[in-house]
Amino acid sequence: LSLTACSSLRRAHECKRVVDTVNGSLSQLAYDADAGASPGTYVRLADAYDALGKQLEGASSDDPALSKLFVTYRELIQRAARQSRVFAEELDKPTSTPEEEAEKETRLTRLRTQAKGEVSREASLVRKLNGLCHP
Repeated sequence: LSLTACSSLRRAHECKRVVDTVNGSLSQLAYDADAGASPGTYVRLADAYDALGKQLEGASSDDPALSKLFVTYRELIQRAARQSRVFAEELDKPTSTPEEEAEKETRLTRLRTQAKGEVSREASLVRKLNGLCHP
């Protein structure tokens, strides 16, 4: 019984460390959640995601399932950083014709769709994390 209690307590501490790190960073990111058409804001978002990814590099667990979730979440954060940078670059590209503007808007729409998919994946990861951290 005591080994089970120790294992559960250790997992709870591992979870709390990661959750506190993520929540602290995400609260900062919330200020720029609606970046609109500002490339600079998307670059700042990418920088913040990169910083969070670095903070999560050391996240691990003796529980293989939990450790895998930590890695998967870090990969999601890294993709968010890359997508924010690509979006910033796309926003910053000049257009000189209506055709170029339409092509640019098509690319931006595709990038927005990809970002929405990542939000769904994040929600799924958070549910799994909650399930492991609060059985």
